[in-house]
Amino acid sequence: MTESSVPEAKPSAWFSNFGLTPNLTNTLTNLSSSIVDATSKVGTAASTLQKTIQERLYTSNQNEQQTSETTKPTKDLTSILTDLSSSVLKSAQQFKQVFEEKTIIGNFTKEQEKFLTDKRTQQRRTETGVLPWIGYEQEEEMKKQILDLSKEKRNFLRDAPPGAVYHFDMTTCYPVALAILEVDENLKQMRFDLVPKQINEELFWRNYFYRVSLIKQATQLTALASGN
Repeated sequence: MTESSVPEAKPSAWFSNFGLTPNLTNTLTNLSSSIVDATSKVGTAASTLQKTIQERLYTSNQNEQQTSETTKPTKDLTSILTDLSSSVLKSAQQFKQVFEEKTIIGNFTKEQEKFLTDKRTQQRRTETGVLPWIGYEQEEEMKKQILDLSKEKRNFLRDAPPGAVYHFDMTTCYPVALAILEVDENLKQMRFDLVPKQINEELFWRNYFYRVSLIKQATQLTALASGN
């Protein structure tokens, strides 16, 4: 009986179709070669085991000692087959892990995560409000006064006086707050120092935007008076 053989494989040519990097192609090729080599050894060992068993079965005049010797190589070959099977399974698992993490599946997952991250960033930028001084007359003067608010802690800790006509909506003002935080480092630091140690988030912004509204009103009145 002839020994079984495994045809020679060339996995590198197959992997190159995916446009992989040379290092990754070499890694996958080595793993594939290990699997092919282990499979070849399993086939050879199985053929040898089959020949040994047949030879022992047809030898009927051997004594007990010869029978004992027959059992020994059979057990040895069985052990070899078990070890080689474990090697093939381990190589296959490594191959699967590398292929999934480093090739098409891994690249697709990374691209999907990048797409979702970019989409969230774009959405946040869209929802961010306009800076409160944009579009007003005397824009630079209004900007300076609003930025000066974040230099004084009392502007955040003191509530609006009783009877003040001022409507505050946290949902509406929060996008504007995000926009100001991007350009006002003092405001960012003040928020870090006060919230929530001395004041909660909503009250912090309520007091701040109340004073922003006073600055906007005063600047508009000044511009109107100058126009008249």
